[in-house]
This record gives sequence, C-alpha cells and structure tokens, in this order.
Amino acid sequence: MKKKLDQQKQKIDSLNHELDLDQREQRLRAAAYYGDAGTRLRDSAQYSKDEAQYKSDVDGKQKALDAARQQFDELQEQARKAGIAEKDKDKDKDDASANDKK
Repeated sequence: MKKKLDQQKQKIDSLNHELDLDQREQRLRAAAYYGDAGTRLRDSAQYSKDEAQYKSDVDGKQKALDAARQQFDELQEQARKAGIAEKDKDKDKDDASANDKK
C-alpha cells in the first residue's frame, strides 16, 4: 500500500511539473507575441489557434492532475483504514524517542 501511495505521489508531482512547464512556456510565447507588433499583425490567426490548443492541453492535464489527486486521497483513506498510517506514525514516534534518549 505504501508503494502505491509513493507511486501515486510521484505521478502527481510529474503531472504538476508538466503543467507548470506548459504554463511557463505559454507565458514566454505570449510575451514574445505581444512584445512585437509585427508578429501580432502577421501571425494573429496562428497565435489564436495555438492559444486554443494550449488551453485544451492545459485543461486535459488539469483534469488528469485532479483525477490523480483524487486517487491519491482514496489510497490514503484505504491506508488509514488498513492502519498503515498509524503504524508509520508509531514508528516515527519510536524513532524520535530513541533519538532523544541518545
């Protein structure tokens, strides 16, 4: 169960990273587009098309991220019900008290 939680957390981190990179790239494209009046005149249709594609991609990635987070929450709840979270907490407490005694 702990392995599944770790895998799901990695998946969430990966999706979050991809989404962040896409947003950064879009901000750079927007800055370049709006910074050059000639480009705005020449490439307005292409930019609009690219913008629509970007919004569609971000929407899809956001939905995937939300689904991954939901699945992670469900796995956490299953782990809690199975007692895994409590065992980890007890182990951490035992480790902390052992370190205090040293």
